[in-house]
Amino acid sequence: MNFLDKIFLTLIETTPTKEVFVNLHASSRNLSVVQDLINNGQKVLDVGCGLGLTGEYLTKKGFSVTGVELDTALAERVNNYISYEIHNKNAAHLEYEDNSFDSAIFMYVFHHIPIQKHPEVLKEIERIL
Repeated sequence: MNFLDKIFLTLIETTPTKEVFVNLHASSRNLSVVQDLINNGQKVLDVGCGLGLTGEYLTKKGFSVTGVELDTALAERVNNYISYEIHNKNAAHLEYEDNSFDSAIFMYVFHHIPIQKHPEVLKEIERIL
């Protein structure tokens, strides 16, 4: 968990502040574009969900969201304040059944995955979709 994540987590863990952050996050990350590309009610996997704000926004818009986050401490802490489930998993080894999701999103995450792992991660995503 990086320094900014720690600061934001401290602020987000109170409900009124969380709503402000979710709305700010949605507008700064163009989430309305993402929302337009997936059908309402779909099962969405948010890969590298971090603070959980993308999934929180999509959940409020009617999507069934599951998040995966590699950082154990971050995943455990975020699960305390969000309204959907985050699992501590590696995107290359998701342990979900084949075809268990309708869509997968990587919001500002893929560049953090080592390039040599890209084919493995994409193959795993293809399997679960």
